[in-house]
Amino acid sequence: MADKRSTNEFGIDAVALNSLNWDLAAKRVLVDIRSDFIYAPHISNVFHHAADDLTTAVTTELKSGRFAPNRPVTIEVPKSSRMQVLPPGSRGPSFSRPGSILLPKDRLLYQVLADNAAPLIEQNTDRQRSFSHRLSISNAPEMFESSRASWNNLQRTLNDLSGAHPKSYVVKADIANCFEMINQHTLINHLDAIGYPSTLKGALDAFLVLVTGDRNSRGLLQGMFPSDLFGNFYLNPIDEHFRDLNIPSARYVDDIYIFVLSLRRAEEVTRLLTAKLRDYDLGLNEYKSKLLRSESLVIEEPDLERLFDDAFNERLEQLEEDAEIDADYGFQSEWEDDDEEAARESDAELHATEVLFDSIDDFPAHVEKIERFCLPLFAAATSDYAVQYVLENFGARPAMTQIYCAYLAKFSENKEITIALEKALTDDELLYDWQRMWIFAALMRWKKVSDEVIRAALRTYTDGVRHEALRAVAAILAAKHGSFTRQKQLADSYGHTSSTYLQTAVLYAARYFQNALRRASVKSWSAHSQTHAFVAKSISTLRR
Repeated sequence: MADKRSTNEFGIDAVALNSLNWDLAAKRVLVDIRSDFIYAPHISNVFHHAADDLTTAVTTELKSGRFAPNRPVTIEVPKSSRMQVLPPGSRGPSFSRPGSILLPKDRLLYQVLADNAAPLIEQNTDRQRSFSHRLSISNAPEMFESSRASWNNLQRTLNDLSGAHPKSYVVKADIANCFEMINQHTLINHLDAIGYPSTLKGALDAFLVLVTGDRNSRGLLQGMFPSDLFGNFYLNPIDEHFRDLNIPSARYVDDIYIFVLSLRRAEEVTRLLTAKLRDYDLGLNEYKSKLLRSESLVIEEPDLERLFDDAFNERLEQLEEDAEIDADYGFQSEWEDDDEEAARESDAELHATEVLFDSIDDFPAHVEKIERFCLPLFAAATSDYAVQYVLENFGARPAMTQIYCAYLAKFSENKEITIALEKALTDDELLYDWQRMWIFAALMRWKKVSDEVIRAALRTYTDGVRHEALRAVAAILAAKHGSFTRQKQLADSYGHTSSTYLQTAVLYAARYFQNALRRASVKSWSAHSQTHAFVAKSISTLRR
């Protein structure tokens, strides 16, 4: 009797498989992981050190028609927006969104399917109106141009449109829960219309339905390059609609700016937009959509890049003037000149970052944008300029926890930061496991943590109420910083969960175990699943 194939399994024919660039997909996943909503070193390490084994497994299953995706790991991520409080005077609850990652085989397949669609999507995207997720140069590991450059291009276009229509109004429309409401079959039909290969189209359709579960074929997993690509593409008909109507517009993901000459026209356009969105199972976010005069758009959407450049150039001019006065002419070599020029530029960039960061009170509606712009620059310069600010706002701004922790992790020798992070682990105001996950991730970079932190990590790992993404990071920290007794305690708890995600986190953590325990643990656990085998392979060459 022939084998019966599960309805959760699908495949891709061998000819189509051979046309796919698996090496590029793995490299792009490694870049994408840097901005994941979930910190998962045991998963990302597979793409670093076991990518060939992973590719072989995926292509083998696809050839046989036996590929079956696993469920994604999804955690609630706080948004910066909060519920309104009436009467005003206190902070309302934070809204949240789902942030997801996929297990290695699923992520590699999702990326390679997106890579094949990307050039077609770029060719069919109106870059005069759509500014986010512009495809980078061919075969670059960085799938898209930097978001900073894309946002800057949008700002220039908004300024140009405002200048060309000085007496106009701007409908700033935000789409409600855009990624969660995307109709997958509509997306697939649009990909078919631009020439996406039918053999890959069927696989992508099946993949999306299976990884999002029983949701009537709705939604894209948020926080990954492929979803960014497909989500932006899904809204291309909106740009086309306003182009056909000869109405100026600009869009950045699901934020749409439409320029009109009168209030009456604004009402007509809003009605048109609402009807068009409904065709795609989408709707306006009434809380965030608004109508502006064009001249107020600069205030509503400050050009942070221009403010930074102004401060940078001003500082550079000042430094060059100082150099002209202080230079010891005739005794400076070329390489010293080069070093001094680089030092001046570095000084000017840091100064510009400080100036922009100090303007944060001038733009109360854009605090998060300024933080996201400046904190990575401070981190790159290892500047503690914003440390006190971050510590003071840590508990009050949950949506920024990932950015805050990435910045604070640069200062592991700072006792004030260590005390603050350790205290935050027991802070009842941290309502999201996502926040605690990033605190553990930051403390993992410390050379040493207190035994209290290690005990907290072990308690967290064994707490079945906590999210598995948090528990996984806690397990790795406990192994890295814990004594042999703590490591043995963690190893003994391995079988207490059936979650592949958690078990492979403990397997990855075994890289920090003392030699005999490490060898025994890896040998015992590595055959428990394919994902276990990938993780075991990936840690085989790593040092403790």
